[in-house]
Amino acid sequence: MLEGVHTYQVDQKARFFAPVEWRGDLREGGWMTRGLEPCLVIFPLKKWTAILKRLNRLPFTDPKVRAVQRYLSIGEKVKLDTQNRLMIPPTLRAYAGIAVDKDKENDLFLVGLGDRAEIWSKAVWDEYDRTQLSSQAVIEQAASLVF
Repeated sequence: MLEGVHTYQVDQKARFFAPVEWRGDLREGGWMTRGLEPCLVIFPLKKWTAILKRLNRLPFTDPKVRAVQRYLSIGEKVKLDTQNRLMIPPTLRAYAGIAVDKDKENDLFLVGLGDRAEIWSKAVWDEYDRTQLSSQAVIEQAASLVF
């Protein structure tokens, strides 16, 4: 399971160390794509394969289905290197505002959500956390969910 929150630095080659707890789930690789907020999402390869199978069973004649397929397909297969790092592709870095410039803050904030994980620029996460995740707002949203 991809769980917990972690802060890491991305290096100038756009690599970051995968959290130790996540490495087993990502050993076979993963699919990194754009998130629904200004972040990236990584699915372990087995989960991504299951998502693709479900998407491919939906009618391709439906424009909403095609839009979701296109959105999630803008990504790349990623694999841990020998030092347990993942590389963030350039197009995805731009989408999430992740810098690899030596003169800019290069911190990442990783959020494990069980079957997937989000990769945020720390600066973008801090703003999102401040403006979107207030306790009251989350309580109101959670009240409408069935657990």
